[in-house]
Amino acid sequence: MKKINPFFKIAGGTHGIAICLLLVACNTQNKNTDGITLKLNLTKGSKMNLDFRADQNIETESMGQKMTIEQKMQFNIENMVEDISKSGNYIFKATYRRIKISQNLPGIGQTVVDTDSPSTNIGAAAAVIEPLFKSFIGKSFTMEMTPQGKAVRTDMSEIKALSPESGNLLEGDNGLFSGYTEFPDKSLKVGDSWEVERDLNSQKYLMRIKAKYTLKEVKDGLALIHLTGQYLPSDDKSSVSGFLEGDLHVDTQTGWTKEALLRQDLTFSSSELGLGTPLKIKSTITLMSN
Repeated sequence: MKKINPFFKIAGGTHGIAICLLLVACNTQNKNTDGITLKLNLTKGSKMNLDFRADQNIETESMGQKMTIEQKMQFNIENMVEDISKSGNYIFKATYRRIKISQNLPGIGQTVVDTDSPSTNIGAAAAVIEPLFKSFIGKSFTMEMTPQGKAVRTDMSEIKALSPESGNLLEGDNGLFSGYTEFPDKSLKVGDSWEVERDLNSQKYLMRIKAKYTLKEVKDGLALIHLTGQYLPSDDKSSVSGFLEGDLHVDTQTGWTKEALLRQDLTFSSSELGLGTPLKIKSTITLMSN
């Protein structure tokens, strides 16, 4: 089997880490003088389309020379409430509809792969990458989430069954929807903050996230939430580090994130990547949903 450029795999896998922070489950249906209660408020069959984009700057070294890679990723994912359990948990089915990645790699040039527009693909590597990305389209994974936003189960078996490369690229048992966007089971006022700390796994790179959310404003049907997060090693075998910071705008009627803008920095050690040198990924992440 032909191998995929490792930078596509590593950087591609990180998109899930951000998505799990973006899908904030909150609703302000319990408005009163004491504040608001944040939780999901969706019906069975509801569909939400996510447009997730990341502009990335990737730094590493090759043969003693610093190498900088510019990369843009786009994932369009349809999310449907497949069921609501007797306990009130939501069962989401997330289906990949489009994947587009553009990369400038020193010595190789530009590579562009777009599952919606194959005629615009560029670069020799596109012929290798396109079949794999196309195999994702129409495939789904499922996630069970409590009304407070805690993910209790994620099933990526349909994605992983495509090929070993597919499982590595979009590994998500703990990465895609790790559950650390959970909310306190109490009323919150503007200015209140809550913290979550959880282990997660992205492409087999173990790390711990310490996240802090602050309710900044509730206005015109949207809740503005500021997020700061720190990535830390989860054990003495890992040296992954980094941070995540930005703002999310949440529909107060449905509890679904309508848009977000985040900045994420991640550093993976050379031993974890097998590349000989550490890899640094700086990302500007945007999300739009309808």
